[in-house]
Amino acid sequence: MDIYGKVLIAQCRHKNIDIEVCGSSMYPEIKGNDIITIKQQDEYNIGDVIVFMFEKRIVVHRILNIVASEYWCKGDNSFRLEKVSLNKVVGIVTHVNQKRIEHCLEEKVIESFGIYLEFRKSGFDIDKVMASDVYKKYAEKYIYV
Repeated sequence: MDIYGKVLIAQCRHKNIDIEVCGSSMYPEIKGNDIITIKQQDEYNIGDVIVFMFEKRIVVHRILNIVASEYWCKGDNSFRLEKVSLNKVVGIVTHVNQKRIEHCLEEKVIESFGIYLEFRKSGFDIDKVMASDVYKKYAEKYIYV
């Protein structure tokens, strides 16, 4: 983990922190330039949106599964799954633009995991996934709202 990640985690231990988001992997719930509030916790749950360090980047994604002390995370508008250990987690997203974030339904978690499975089945071909009925139904329900 780089120094910025270590500083971010250390800051979050003492108080909630706000950071500006870039990217669209959590669209439409979190968009580029949104300000998110992060709070550190001892543990996190399936459905929580967390901030973590991954491949020297700060990532904001949702927990889809927890396996043997690893959080399996994916963006709502993303395809790839990241496996993250607790020591890489900065905290949970509690607010977006000062509005409390809603806990997501189990159905959304299951369907988002289905997108990852479709991505893996396609040989990690995003175009094939986006052309699939699984993705079209998911996007219609959660992305293009």
